[in-house]
Formats: sequence, C-alpha cells, structure tokens
Amino acid sequence: MLPENRSKDDVILGRKLSYLLRHAALKEGLNIKLDGFVAVSELLSKSLQRYTVDDIKRIVETNNKKRFTLKTINGVLEIKANQSHSIPEINELSFKVLEYVEFDIVHGTFFKYWTKIKTEGFIVYEKKFYSLCKGIHRFTPKR
Repeated sequence: MLPENRSKDDVILGRKLSYLLRHAALKEGLNIKLDGFVAVSELLSKSLQRYTVDDIKRIVETNNKKRFTLKTINGVLEIKANQSHSIPEINELSFKVLEYVEFDIVHGTFFKYWTKIKTEGFIVYEKKFYSLCKGIHRFTPKR
C-alpha cells in the first residue's frame, strides 16, 4: 500500500534519498558536509541520474514525516536527511536542546517496555538521536 498521494516512483526516490543521505553518501563518493548536506546537483549526477531537481523538491515537500531539508547556499541547492544518520562524520546536525516544554513529548515504542521506562527512564543506547513527537495527537500507531 502506497502512502497517500504518492506514486510508486516517489516512494522509491524517497527511500533512495534516505539511504544515500543517512547511510551511504561516503560509499557513493558524495561530498557530504558535517551537517549532513549534499549538493543536489551532485546527487543527480552521481547517484540519481534518472531524476530531476523538481523530483527532489517534490519528495521534500510531500514527505509527511519531514525527513529532508532543502536549502540554497551561495546559489547551490543542498539537501540533507533530518534524522538517523549512521555516518559517524555527520556530527553537526542542527538539533535544538529543550530545557523545558509546555506540551507532551512522545516517543513511540512497544507497550511491553513501559514499566521499565517508568522505573529506569528513557535510556539512550547506540543511536545518536531519537525521534520524538509533540503531543499524543500526532502519534498514529502502526503496530
């Protein structure tokens, strides 16, 4: 089943972008900056030859999980994955540390872990970052 309003080609391109930007940029010979950005023109010329700038922009704009960011610096359009990088060199991601919030913050997990989380707290393991949502109203269980 395809995500709402997305073609099979868009789903495939979104997955390719996620893989390249989060895990395989160095292996593919892409020049990835410490903040995770890669020039779109380089992606299109090296790894995604059958796609266009408009295809990339459409994926970024229509991705319901906001997985990517586009920016233009000195006339060069760049893209990055916003989360879950496994490339160790990508260490200058722009995450905002919140000391206090006036809303609920939710991390989706299995209910069987809830007792342990209540008693031991949220333990950070091997991942560098964890995805959180603002408020329970945005959480849609997939399990």
